[in-house]
Amino acid sequence: MKLSTRITAIVFAIAFITALLVIVARASAQNWSIPFFAEHVVDEDDAYSWRDPWYSMIQSIAFSPDGKTVAAGGGDGNLSGRLRHGLAALYDAQDGKFIHELKGHLRRVNAVAFSPDGKTLATVTIGPDRTIRLFDVATGELKHQFEAEPDVIRGYDLTSVTYSPDGKILAVAAQFGREPGFFHLYDASTYELLFEQRFSILEIGKYGAVYSIRFSPDSQTLAITVEDREQDNHFLQLWDVKSRTLNWEVEVDWAYSETAVFSPDGQMVAALGYNERWHRIHLTLRDIKTGEQIRVLPSGRLYGRLEFHPNGKFLVGVSAQKFNSRLRIWNVSTGTLMKEIDTDSLGINEKVRGIKSLAFSPDGKRLLVGLPADEIDFWGGYKKFSYLEMWDFAQILDPTFVGIPESASPSTVTLNQNYPNPFNPTTTISFDLPQPDHVRLRVFDVLGRHVETLVGQYKQPGEHRVRFAPASLTSGTYFYELRVGTTVLTRSMQLMK
Repeated sequence: MKLSTRITAIVFAIAFITALLVIVARASAQNWSIPFFAEHVVDEDDAYSWRDPWYSMIQSIAFSPDGKTVAAGGGDGNLSGRLRHGLAALYDAQDGKFIHELKGHLRRVNAVAFSPDGKTLATVTIGPDRTIRLFDVATGELKHQFEAEPDVIRGYDLTSVTYSPDGKILAVAAQFGREPGFFHLYDASTYELLFEQRFSILEIGKYGAVYSIRFSPDSQTLAITVEDREQDNHFLQLWDVKSRTLNWEVEVDWAYSETAVFSPDGQMVAALGYNERWHRIHLTLRDIKTGEQIRVLPSGRLYGRLEFHPNGKFLVGVSAQKFNSRLRIWNVSTGTLMKEIDTDSLGINEKVRGIKSLAFSPDGKRLLVGLPADEIDFWGGYKKFSYLEMWDFAQILDPTFVGIPESASPSTVTLNQNYPNPFNPTTTISFDLPQPDHVRLRVFDVLGRHVETLVGQYKQPGEHRVRFAPASLTSGTYFYELRVGTTVLTRSMQLMK
């Protein structure tokens, strides 16, 4: 055999083995994958047509405390956006086998939570159903149900539900369309209302909304994320459970804040916010006693859900965006982004994009994810399903896993358009750095006169935000200039008083 022929054969053999290893790696990362409510039968009176195809959507998932059962809640709907039913079910965590449908939900199930003893599953729904339901996990039967606000006529959405780790309290959060949001604490045995916090006009604004609510591992602290829709401000609050008093509150910069989670040791809380205009997230770790910021994590431009790994060493975030879904893993001790993985690398269903929710098994070995349905095909079919999938987390962490590391830092210096713009009285300017460098950010008027220096110091790589509040300036056009090394970038902004 000629030398060139032998070399060609070796190259082909190496390519074949590499491809085989990729296939094995992708397959082994996924334990199982099932469509959410593929067996669901649409009522005859509510039948869909080719003009109105049906789809399922997963909103929330959870592991039972013993790791043997998983719960998923969501709903079904159509292209017009109308939600027909609330859907919730229990599955075997080992193989994804369907166990029980949890019936009775009239609208979308926003959140699910197991009681610490694993015997009860709590669910909450959006308006006009807006009901808290308690199901027997062993039988799937409804044990009890009640409305959080039975006397309120206007619709509101129950956004979150959780049990305290000691099993004594059931907490529920809610948002209103045009009324103050609230959170309630109930006795987990009698369902008696123990405490109510309503965010009135005098506190955070007219259109308050509470998005997420979590207990610390010792059940002594409660973390909530609140939106003041009138002022477009967003807050992370920590409450003392025993005294029912606010420990501290911090504003989450220009963020649509939906997630706050405690570290397993109860020393930190991770807060996630999202800016709808720029599609950026702001992710911070804070000390639960003082609220002081420990570090800002490089978070990229996508948003989703957060969970700490049970060992406390990793923080995992997922993207709910449809065409660019990512799974991110941060090292908690260093704050560095360890891995950023396109979900296609995980061997998931090819027609599904984006990750809606996630949950770790109690032992941390498996990662459960809820995947939203792909775009509805008018001509090719009438039903599309979200997927519930179980992944091997150790396989994802493996440094040889295909598709992993991408750079967490931007490739070039970027100066973004301020938001809001025009603005009054404040606006936020953000910029990206690919590497550590000295940064100078200044504001000038139309005549080129220096107005204010916003930044003049050494900055780490990543995303940075600066709030500009020109109390003494008059209406008009202003320019902000970013200087990083030899790079000079300038944008204009409009102040309207």
